[in-house]
Amino acid sequence: AEMDEMYDGRQFGPSSSDNTPNEQLTIQGVSVENYFGSEKEIAPIIARAVARSQSEILFLAFSYTDDQVGEAMLGRAEAGVTVRGVFETTGSDTSYSYYPVMNALNMTNLAVRTDGNPRIMHHKVIIIDRSTVIFGSFNFSDSANSRNDENIVIVHDPTFTSYFIEEFETVWEEAGS
Repeated sequence: AEMDEMYDGRQFGPSSSDNTPNEQLTIQGVSVENYFGSEKEIAPIIARAVARSQSEILFLAFSYTDDQVGEAMLGRAEAGVTVRGVFETTGSDTSYSYYPVMNALNMTNLAVRTDGNPRIMHHKVIIIDRSTVIFGSFNFSDSANSRNDENIVIVHDPTFTSYFIEEFETVWEEAGS
């Protein structure tokens, strides 16, 4: 439905219909959620998922400027949840980015780095409690939430999530300290 709107109907951004079928489904016993924006605000969906975390949040972010997601993640860190993340270096030092905010906090359970590669780290991933992964084209930004055509997929499965954890650990190590 979403692709038909964009490519056949030439409807983009918030003007397109909120008519994505099967936003929540089960595939071979695995719970999967699928959302398209900007006609549906995705940031609150991510923020709610982050707010439910109990032990650990890992993230890889190309752009991370959205206050809903940022405040939810900071709230979980303040509650004692371990938070580790890697930001794309380009743009990470702006006043809009959550990198300077998180980096300045002196919390033993909150650690962030900028990526260690000379190119672009274009990941958009949040891993919650090693059992749920959120990924897609959605940057954690206001533009992605309110103007762009973006998507996220949320998969609730530890085995599937483990592949994203492996990638996170690789990028984390490349980023150094």
